[in-house]
Amino acid sequence: MLEICVATHGDLAQALVQTAVRIAGSGLKLWPVCLYDDVSHFEQELRDALAADAHEHLVLVDLAHGTPWNIACRLNMCPVVAGVNLAMLLEAYSLPPDISAKEAARVLAASAQSGITLWFPLRNS
Repeated sequence: MLEICVATHGDLAQALVQTAVRIAGSGLKLWPVCLYDDVSHFEQELRDALAADAHEHLVLVDLAHGTPWNIACRLNMCPVVAGVNLAMLLEAYSLPPDISAKEAARVLAASAQSGITLWFPLRNS
């Protein structure tokens, strides 16, 4: 079973995970890891989350090349996807239970990109 670690600056990871669980339930293993001021604590918490069991893991971070991204990539333990948002987490609930972390990363990245939508107000002139 795939386990997903959401690793972000500040409280964003916790808020995203709580909101996803509120909307879709607890049928997915989601782990929030929040970066505050102590980078070494964040790194250890992320390492512990990824080493917790024998399941496949995927890390979703807020910004490419930000500190959570850099640490997750340096750990070199699983695929990392930048740009996490609520739609991406909700899409994760529809992934097959036997999907690999690598394939899940591809599916979630593509889904997030295709989910960006624009709307512009109509003008009366």
